[in-house]
Amino acid sequence: VHVVETLNQLSIELQLQDNPEKVAEQISRDTSQLCSQLVSLWSHFLDAAVLNPYINSYLAQEHHTLR
Repeated sequence: VHVVETLNQLSIELQLQDNPEKVAEQISRDTSQLCSQLVSLWSHFLDAAVLNPYINSYLAQEHHTLR
């Protein structure tokens, strides 16, 4: 799911709430959901980038060049 679509959907759901306590609960749930998705995406990034020997080699060379 695209970030913009997710944020739009969460915004719509939040606007449907009519009680301040329900709004706070919805924000808490939405924040938890977004954090969970971010952790998952970060994990995928780490698997793809950090463990990739080609990327590690490139970054080491760039680091050496910049010093």
